[in-house]
Amino acid sequence: MQLKEVRIMDVGVLAGVVGAAAAVIAVPVAWYYGHRTTRPSRTRVQVRVTNMMPTYDLPNGERRVGERFVAVEAANTGDRVVTITGWGVKLPGDRRMVVTRPPDWATPVPHRLEPGSDATRFLVPADELYRLREQGIPFRRMRAYVMLADGVEVEADRGVPLA
Repeated sequence: MQLKEVRIMDVGVLAGVVGAAAAVIAVPVAWYYGHRTTRPSRTRVQVRVTNMMPTYDLPNGERRVGERFVAVEAANTGDRVVTITGWGVKLPGDRRMVVTRPPDWATPVPHRLEPGSDATRFLVPADELYRLREQGIPFRRMRAYVMLADGVEVEADRGVPLA
């Protein structure tokens, strides 16, 4: 009879040891997954520059090519809304060029940019950038940027695409 009691007692001890080991493993795993999903989201905005030449359809069926622009495009690839409060072109020597009167069809600031939404365009007349080039500033040293509402400044990955 005592033998059966010892076996039952051994099974109980074994169950307790297995349960404690499972708890030791489960608590850190649960903590990790619980905190992983509540981690604060990050802002991810990509800025790029492209050439742009609008064409206009005239009433007589002809098309007219407009003036040349450099488009500063900002896309929200993050998972939270961002607000663009300013934009411009950085120049050497900690100088900046800001367009005070963009075309009517350019995106106005401040601009709310939803996650995954289409890129917004801010436009710089190419003539203005050519004037800066005449002053000896190479196009590759002209960097477009956007300013976010939280004070973060995001630069384009390359200089202005003009030659």
